[in-house]
Amino acid sequence: MGNKIQKIFPEDLYLSVLPDFVPDEAARWQGRIDPRRPGRYATGFEAMDALVDALHSRGYQTSEQCGAQMGVEGCYLNGFIRIVSGLSFAEWRDRYLLLMACELLDKTKTDVQDIARRVGFASSTAFSRWFQKQTGRQPVEWRNGFRTGARHRRVR
Repeated sequence: MGNKIQKIFPEDLYLSVLPDFVPDEAARWQGRIDPRRPGRYATGFEAMDALVDALHSRGYQTSEQCGAQMGVEGCYLNGFIRIVSGLSFAEWRDRYLLLMACELLDKTKTDVQDIARRVGFASSTAFSRWFQKQTGRQPVEWRNGFRTGARHRRVR
């Protein structure tokens, strides 16, 4: 019958936000790593690559802000993301930024305020509210749970 379109979710494109990230040998051999964009997949899909780059460079932003950075209107970006993923821009962005935040909390000792800035929030309070809405835990609770070996609650 008809071709099924594979949806593209944040988890499919996320590798790392860490500056010292080294991809495994399989990913390098498969040509999935873009050497010009460390820690990111080479999707061959320019719009998705531009979106990931925009989120990595500026973090939390509206579809209008991100669209302007990419050279398109926010409503078109939102529609595009809905078509390729089935998610709204805000849902896609939040899932991607949550991957960034969790990696920084899990694998570094970076201060929560610095992580908030890295993910694009003006204050650690706004970041903490957003993070708790996404995970049900405060960033410090998430970090302590990871470092003590406790299991994280599944991300919604």
